[in-house]
Amino acid sequence: MKLFLYAYTGLAVFSSAFAAVVPKTHLVNVGPNGQLVYDPPLSMFYFPDVPHPRQFTNKGDVVKFIFHPKNHTVTESSFDSPCSKLRDSHGRNIGFDSGFQPVDPIHPVEKIVSVRVLTKDPLWFYCRQTGHCSKGMVFAINPPTKGAHTFGAFKKKALATAGGKRDDDEDTDLELPHLGPHID
Repeated sequence: MKLFLYAYTGLAVFSSAFAAVVPKTHLVNVGPNGQLVYDPPLSMFYFPDVPHPRQFTNKGDVVKFIFHPKNHTVTESSFDSPCSKLRDSHGRNIGFDSGFQPVDPIHPVEKIVSVRVLTKDPLWFYCRQTGHCSKGMVFAINPPTKGAHTFGAFKKKALATAGGKRDDDEDTDLELPHLGPHID
């Protein structure tokens, strides 16, 4: 009986460890139904057996952005500057940017941009089309659920931005330590 119990326990530990390694694919609609939103606004999944489930995307997971009619981007920013491209201390673009993905509303053709997440840290994104970010078109991967840096606080910062200037310079072929290359 003990041998069976040890074998069963070992199998349960092995199978749960294996399940955590299998990458998931998260689908995110960009601008569905003409709305200035990412749906869902957070990339996450839940562990129902954990007393207080944490929202997160695992390292190695893929996020597929499905673009809908209009012309949107998925552009990485920082929590402190939600409507500006993520830049290094020298002002160089260092974040992910899907580029503009126009989809004709009369003859829509599905456009998908996929990226692999290479970190469990929070990642912040916005649409850089004129005025979209300041109207709340923002997205996050692994945002904290408590404290000062929640998704709600990020969106509030985006809504508070003035102007709505479009950030047009294109530096999208950089090696990013936290996101893999496009994998379409």
